[in-house]
Parts: sequence; structure tokens; C-alpha cells
Amino acid sequence: MKKINLYFLFSFAFLFGSCDFAKIDQMLRDSLKERVKPHIMKRMNEDKQRIDYLYRHRKSQVWKYVKVKGEQDVVPLLTENYPDDVDTFFYVLRGEFGQVLLCSERIYNDRRPVNTSYYFDDEERLFLLERSATYIDPACSGL
Repeated sequence: MKKINLYFLFSFAFLFGSCDFAKIDQMLRDSLKERVKPHIMKRMNEDKQRIDYLYRHRKSQVWKYVKVKGEQDVVPLLTENYPDDVDTFFYVLRGEFGQVLLCSERIYNDRRPVNTSYYFDDEERLFLLERSATYIDPACSGL
């Protein structure tokens, strides 16, 4: 039920088109502080930082896949040369024993790129979902 409440709070904020992202971020952080014990939050932050470090510095452990617009199948990306009409990139970071640590999905469409990252602990249990989008709307960017 707690996960649903956080999701509802997150969805509610974006449904009404608020561009005050700092306020939304603070609301989410306050909600998490009430529900998650500090030592657990600390461990989750440390695990996320470790996985982000591995993702940036151990590219050989990152498996890449693409989905082309109009196609159903996801195919491995074996070189840095990818088709022009890629709809989605998938990146999978594996640990030293082959366990999945991070799955990242980057969707590119005409409106905005959206990135969703799923973070897993060493036992492949999901502990964090992170989603970000780039907005072109001048009302939200301050332009």
C-alpha cells in the first residue's frame, strides 16, 4: 500500500502539470523519510552510488540492446553503429557473477526522451526505480 501511495503522489503532481520540480522532489523525499528507516535509506543510497560507478567505469559489463521503430523484437547492439530509427535503447549492467544490477531503458520519441532505470541488489531484488524525462516546454525550463 505504501508503494501505491508514493506512486499516487508522484502521478498526481505530474497530472496537474506542475513545473515546480523542487517542490515535488521535496514532497517525495518527505514521504519516503516517514516510511523508510534511515539505515535502510543510507544502504540504498550507497548501493545506487556503487552501481552508478560500475555503470560509468566498467562498460565491458554493460550489455546493450535496441528496439527499432515499427519492430517488435529487441536485438543486441554489438557495435556502436546503431540504426537511425531506434525507438528504445536498453542497457543491462551485470555484476562479476552475472547477476543483473541495473536495467536502463531509454525511450526516444518525438516529444521527449524518457529514461527508466531499475536498480537491483546483489540478490537481484529490485530496490530502486528511477525515472527521468527531458522537457522542452519553456514554461518548465524557465526560458
